[in-house]
Amino acid sequence: GEQIRQRIDAVRADYQPLEIVETFFQPDYVADRLEGLQFNLLGSILIIAITVIAALGWRNGLLVAGVLPVVAIIVLALYNLGGGVLHQIAVIGIVISLGILVDNAIVVVESIVQELQAGRSRREAVESAFEQMAFPLFTSTGTTVAAFIPLLLSKGGTGDFTRGIPVMIILSLLVSYVISVLVLPLVAERLVGIPKHDNQRWIKKISDKLIYISRYKAKLALLLVVGVMALTIMAFPLLKLQFFPQADRNQVVIDMALPGDSSLERMAEVSAEVEQKLLARDDVVGVMRSVGMSGFRFYYNLLATIDSTNSARLMVNTRDMAANQAVIDWITHDIQTALPEATIIAKRLGQGPPTPAPVELRLQSDDPSSLYQAADQVLAILNALPETTMIRSDKDSGLAELSVNIDKTIAQELGVRRDQVAASLFGQTRGLDAGEFLYSDDPITMRVRSAAGDLTTTAELSGQYIYNATGQSVPLDAVATLKSQWTSAVIRHYKGIPTVTIHSELMPGAAYNTVLKKVFAALDENPLPGAVTLQLGGDAEGSADANRAILKSVPIGVMLLLLFMLVQFNSFRRLTIILATIPLAAVGIIPGLVLSDQPFGFQSLLGVIALIGIVVNNAIVLLDVVDARLREGADIDSAVAQSIDARTAPILLTTATTVLGLLPLAFSASTLWPPMAWAIISGLLMSTLLTLIVIPVLCRMMLKTNPVAM
Repeated sequence: GEQIRQRIDAVRADYQPLEIVETFFQPDYVADRLEGLQFNLLGSILIIAITVIAALGWRNGLLVAGVLPVVAIIVLALYNLGGGVLHQIAVIGIVISLGILVDNAIVVVESIVQELQAGRSRREAVESAFEQMAFPLFTSTGTTVAAFIPLLLSKGGTGDFTRGIPVMIILSLLVSYVISVLVLPLVAERLVGIPKHDNQRWIKKISDKLIYISRYKAKLALLLVVGVMALTIMAFPLLKLQFFPQADRNQVVIDMALPGDSSLERMAEVSAEVEQKLLARDDVVGVMRSVGMSGFRFYYNLLATIDSTNSARLMVNTRDMAANQAVIDWITHDIQTALPEATIIAKRLGQGPPTPAPVELRLQSDDPSSLYQAADQVLAILNALPETTMIRSDKDSGLAELSVNIDKTIAQELGVRRDQVAASLFGQTRGLDAGEFLYSDDPITMRVRSAAGDLTTTAELSGQYIYNATGQSVPLDAVATLKSQWTSAVIRHYKGIPTVTIHSELMPGAAYNTVLKKVFAALDENPLPGAVTLQLGGDAEGSADANRAILKSVPIGVMLLLLFMLVQFNSFRRLTIILATIPLAAVGIIPGLVLSDQPFGFQSLLGVIALIGIVVNNAIVLLDVVDARLREGADIDSAVAQSIDARTAPILLTTATTVLGLLPLAFSASTLWPPMAWAIISGLLMSTLLTLIVIPVLCRMMLKTNPVAM
C-alpha cells in the first residue's frame, strides 16, 4: 500500500489536469485491526500471568506464565514457516488458545508441587510428575485437537474464512504439550517452590465441599444438574440467531436500481444526484460511485452484481462508526421517498461469506400468476413486521414492447423481406452502423438514425416506407401491423424453476430467526397458493451450509476423540463418563449469550468447539487420578476424594485463566468476536462447576472395580 502511494505521488503530475483521488485504502484498516488484536493478545497474556502468579505464588506462577510467550513465539514461527499470513483470524486463534495451552503447564507444576509436599526430592518429584502426567496430558491434548479437526477440514467460504483459528489452536496445543512435558519439568526442578498453606485454603474448602456432595448428595446433585440443564435449554428460544455480524467500519454501501428499461444515462443522472446530496452531509467524508456495474471489489464481503444499465453502487466513507446508521436512516427515509421509482439499499459492510441480505425468501412456481400473488403476500407480511427494513423483491415489473407482426403473404408479393423491415425500423429508432471513427487508439462505432430516434411515435413508424429489391417504396403498414403490449423484462430462474426472490434487511438489534418465525406463523394462517414453494436463503441458508460443511468432517474428529480416550482408559464406562461432560459445555453457552445480548452464530459455534476440548481435557485429568489411586489399591470413595483434592485447583485455575484471558475480547469494540468470547466464558463457568460435580458422582456410580493396569 505504501509503495502504491509513493508511485501515485510520482506520476500525479503526468495526469494533469486529471486528479487522482484515494477513495479507499485497505492497509490502514489492516494495521488498525492487527494493532487492536495485538493489544488484546498482550492484555490476555498479562491477565493470565497475574492470575497464575496470584494463585500459585510468584515462583510457580512465573514458571507457568513463562510458557505463554515461549509457546506464542514458537507457534508464530511455525505458522510463518508454513506460509501462513498473519491476519485477524490467526491472531484470534492464539488468543483463544492461551487459556487452553496454559492448562498443561498448570497441571505439570501442580503435580510436581504435590509430589514435593509428599516428601519427595526435587528430582524424584519431577520424574514422578512426568511419569504420571505425560500420557494423560498427551491424550487430553489429542482430544482437544480432535475437537478442532472438523473446523480445520470444513470446506466452503465459511471454512476458508475461519481456518486460521483451528490451525493456530492446534499448533499452540501441540507446542504447549512439548514445552510443558519436556522443557518445563527441567526448569521446575530448580525453580519450583512449595506454596504456603494459606494460599490453598480456599481451594481446600471447595474440594471438601465437592467430596461431601459426591459422597452423600449424589442423586440430589444429579437431579439439580439435570434441572439446571433443562432450565437453560428452555432459554434457547430467547437466543438471537445471526450468521456473521456486520463489519465495524465507518463505511456504507448503497446499491441503487431503476426499472429494467431505464437507460444508463438516467441511472448516471439519478446516482449523481444522490452522490451530491451525500457529499453535502457533514458526516460523509467521501463517495465512490460506479454506474452500470458493482464497481471495484474493495472489500471481500461485497457481492458482485450483474452489469446492467439500470444499476449503480456508491461506497460512502463516513466520519465515524456512529455516522453509519444516520446515513442509512437518511437514505431509507428521505432519499428513497424522494425517488419512489428507484430501489435503494443502504447497509453496512458484512463479515464472513457474503449473503445478499439477512432475510432471503425464494418463491418458485411454473405458474406466473400464482408466483406474483405469493410474492405480494410475502412482501405484505414482511412490511408489517417492525424488525424489517429495506424490503425489496426482484419481481419483474415488465416493460412496454412494440410488436411488429409481418404478413408473410403480402410481404412476399410486394418483394419485402423481414431483414429489410428490421433494418428500416432500426434506422429510424436505434440507428444503423455506418463505420468507425478512430479516437486516439480506440475505435468508436458511428450510427445513422432519424432525428427522432427512440422517440419516434407508433404512427410515424407505421407510415414509414420500406424499399424492396427493385427500389419500390412500400409503406410499413401495408405489410405489417404494429401493436403495443406489456411483456416481461426479465424472467429469473433458480435451479431451472421460475423464481421471485424477496430480500429484507434487519433493524438494529433484530435477528433473522425472529423474522422468519413470524413469517411462517403468518403463512400458517394464510398459506401460499398451492403451486408455490418457498425456500430460505440469506443468513439461514449460509448458516445451514456452514454447519453442513462442518458436519461432513465431524466423523473424523469424533473418531480421533474416541481413539485418544480409549487409548488412555481402555474402558467404555470411562468413555461414557467423559462424554457426559460435552452436553454441559454446549448448554452452558446459552445464559451468557442471552444475558450479554449477543447473537448465536458461527463465532459462537467456534466457542462450543473450544469448550468441548477444554471440558473433555478437565474430565480426562480428573478421571486419570481416580484410576491411578484405584490401581494403588484404594477404594472408590478414597480414589474420588483424592482426585478431587488433587485436581480441583488446576481445573479452577484453568477456568479462571481462560475466562479472564477472554475478557478483552468480550468487551472489545469489534462486532466479530464478543459472541464467541461470551459463549466460551459462559459455557466454561457453567460446565466447570457441573463437571466437578458430575464426574465424581458418575465415578462412584459406575467404577466399582480396580482398572486393569495399563
